[in-house]
Amino acid sequence: MKRRPPLYHSWVAMRRYCGFVGGATPYQRSLYEGVTVCPAWLDYREFEAWSMAHGWRKGLHLTRLDKKGDFCPDNCVWLDAARANGKRSCIRRLPDGRSARDIIGDGRLGLDHGRQRQVAFRLFNGGWDVEHALSHEKYRRPHTRVRTDEGPYDTWRFIRKACVTRGGLRAGDMRRYEGVELCAAWRDSYEAFARWCLDNGWRRGMFVVRRDKRGGYCPENCAVVARLHDVPYPGRRSVSQKSKGESK
Repeated sequence: MKRRPPLYHSWVAMRRYCGFVGGATPYQRSLYEGVTVCPAWLDYREFEAWSMAHGWRKGLHLTRLDKKGDFCPDNCVWLDAARANGKRSCIRRLPDGRSARDIIGDGRLGLDHGRQRQVAFRLFNGGWDVEHALSHEKYRRPHTRVRTDEGPYDTWRFIRKACVTRGGLRAGDMRRYEGVELCAAWRDSYEAFARWCLDNGWRRGMFVVRRDKRGGYCPENCAVVARLHDVPYPGRRSVSQKSKGESK
């Protein structure tokens, strides 16, 4: 079986996005709705000749200069991944057709396409203001300053899930942590939480509990304990109190 050159696959993908070839996903069809391919480029030989004359090499991306325009020689260039991402408009748009790039501008939005999509999601789906959407760093599991296998990462992840994201909780946990807040310092930084735990004698197998169950998770209201019953819930006796009552 004869193998097709990489340029041929780019040509097929271009035609697929515009509906000349089947196989495009609904997302791709919506992204390229109204975009077509010029008649000359429907012939692979014409497309190949133009590409070779305009600097094509393996790894480059065919990019439209005007995102509202079609695939044609006057509107397309071959760019590397970083520059191609910078030319792309943000996928998510407002009902009036504006994208995050239209609102913020090219200079502040940057060239990283993943960050563009993230900022656009914050603006349009989360209702964030522009400055917050640009300045907030996406949480990434730390691997440098505080090793997660030696620190209370699982504890912090559960507390953050229970108080902030609320995703994947059981029904009982949903009710138990309803209205419980996590302080900003711990919410945005695992390292700050881990540093506080280690300073307060945390070791593997220990727990972080709230002193006042009506309060949130913050350094002033939390303690590191070896057993959950060392800081009892309101109206609930500790293990030591139960043992004394039974001995009587």
